[in-house]
Amino acid sequence: MLVSKALTTYAVAQSSIPDLEEGSLDNKISLMLTEALVTVLRTQNADGSWGENSSFEETSYAVLAIKHLTTFPFAYNFEFEICRALDRSFEIFNRRHTEWYSPANLWGGKSPYSSPLLSQAYFMSALGQAAWLKPTNMRRFGRLSLSKSSEKLSKLAYALPLLQNVEPWQVKSCLLQGDLFAKMVKANIPRIFPRENMRKETYLDLVPFTWATSRQFEALRLRNQELLDMMVLAVTIYQVDEFMEATVIRLDNYNMRKLDDMFDGLCSEQVSVLTDEHIAMNELSEKNLMAIIDILRQYVYFILQHPSVKNARSSLQRQLRSDIKRFLRSHMRQVKDNRLLRANKMEEVESVHGSVFSWIRNTSSDHTGGPFAMTYYLCLIEGRSDPPQPISTEGLYVAQMVSQHLAALCRTYNDWGSRSRDMAEFNVNSLNFEDIRSGSEALNDITGNGAFLNQQKVTTSAAGYAEPERRLLFIAEFERRCMLNSLRELKGIVSPEVYVAVKLFCDVTDIYGQIYVVKDMTPRLTVTAQT
Repeated sequence: MLVSKALTTYAVAQSSIPDLEEGSLDNKISLMLTEALVTVLRTQNADGSWGENSSFEETSYAVLAIKHLTTFPFAYNFEFEICRALDRSFEIFNRRHTEWYSPANLWGGKSPYSSPLLSQAYFMSALGQAAWLKPTNMRRFGRLSLSKSSEKLSKLAYALPLLQNVEPWQVKSCLLQGDLFAKMVKANIPRIFPRENMRKETYLDLVPFTWATSRQFEALRLRNQELLDMMVLAVTIYQVDEFMEATVIRLDNYNMRKLDDMFDGLCSEQVSVLTDEHIAMNELSEKNLMAIIDILRQYVYFILQHPSVKNARSSLQRQLRSDIKRFLRSHMRQVKDNRLLRANKMEEVESVHGSVFSWIRNTSSDHTGGPFAMTYYLCLIEGRSDPPQPISTEGLYVAQMVSQHLAALCRTYNDWGSRSRDMAEFNVNSLNFEDIRSGSEALNDITGNGAFLNQQKVTTSAAGYAEPERRLLFIAEFERRCMLNSLRELKGIVSPEVYVAVKLFCDVTDIYGQIYVVKDMTPRLTVTAQT
């Protein structure tokens, strides 16, 4: 109630200043206002009251909070829910009038105490203050409606298993918060990777939506700054993937080996940006190895110089450097494998990796960025306080095991959902491996690049999927069970805050897997990579 009143007072004051430009603080306040309203609406008790004890006074606080927040036009997105919540609360007031003069011990001093006078004052204010008095100049705070991008995402959102039993207004609240986070993400993305001739950045809307959605279902809330940091990291992981596919793939074999040899130095403790005048992005030639190294150095420096990362324990920072190196090398390996696939040499790819098990558990899992992102996330959690609050060694080990299973789960779902795009772009996919394809009548009926199944003619399983696809989905669900078992182990050995943070990471990543099954969200390359 007090936060809602304070933010409303500030917003009214800001809106009264003529010609005041919108600032970054406006987005943060808009997000807090939206969160406050959604939280109050979601936490109303079944009988129309609020609070663990369904107290009369706490219900008055909630009603006042809602009425403060209806000052803003964005509240119209939840008009029906607000009216219903207020109606139910007034029924409580009428039904339980005998409590008006017997307040609970809610006020804090040396010991909890109550104040009949204050309780009555809040009750009278809750009854008397009008709702829906909206100054016309308050539109800069909160979104009146969904952005066009979120409108498109909404169709996908309602198809996700995670949201199947969620009320539509709560799904809309996730999309609205995703819009607000998206504006902050765009303002915080480091300008490292070249953007000319790149695919449309659909992930700039998708990433905020996934994080905003997942955190709605956790009792403990992470700080918005940590969520924002993870959203920015997720966007840069997409950009690394684009950079590798559009630029690094153009290096010849000699320069590819040289770049691979330099990863140790790029990810060392002494990594730094060597000059303030980096090679201009528009000067990045197709085979300019030094320009590529300079860009990757900037990226690694950006990751390692985050204040919370620098405040985490040294062993966790070492793990992060190792994970970044594995992440970058997996992209190099993927580039080489894709070249072999394009040359119809899938047997050489299988010779390098041995089996689909080795492929999924190593190169393809690292390629998702999941293990690297989890370690970065753990650094943020551990290093956010001063002095840092270390996570136990056992907790770190199990959390990173969770991320390994999660990365394999995400990659197998990704491969299932993007199989058509991978076929068109000659990207090695789990479905290319003989382990997955063997025993199927489709072995002698493959098309295009000599590795993918012809989905129109292949024998299908009872579930309606081709047999190789059925095997891939089995692997995905096996990895899910392993992940859930590891997550249960984690709950008993870390603090509730750390557990909820790791679980949130899992929920976000799982949404990506669900999205790829519903619809492949990765845009096609605009320029076909050259051999």
